[in-house]
Amino acid sequence: YLHSGLNAPVGMGLYALQLKPFLDLPNDLLVLRSEDLKVNSSATFQRVLEFLGLPAHELPFYPLANHVQQPAIISPRTQKLLEGVFEPFNRKLEELLGEEWRGVWKS
Repeated sequence: YLHSGLNAPVGMGLYALQLKPFLDLPNDLLVLRSEDLKVNSSATFQRVLEFLGLPAHELPFYPLANHVQQPAIISPRTQKLLEGVFEPFNRKLEELLGEEWRGVWKS
């Protein structure tokens, strides 16, 4: 799962490595959690519009794409292993994105 770098299943979750080049650019960047869009679609959509300088607009519905009915079940051993792999990258991501992101990935 790691041999293909950022294209591997685990590598795709190393957001700090993926976002760092964009955060170094002189432009503003809005980073959102997909969970926020799913749980509070309207408020998250309004946040995007505000960031873009667009007027508020309510959509009649917010369809889900790639919605998984039941999350995958992983063994406690695998979960512990993955938490160890992701922990330093999540800590770096918290540093890059600021206080609002502290503790987001704690289980």
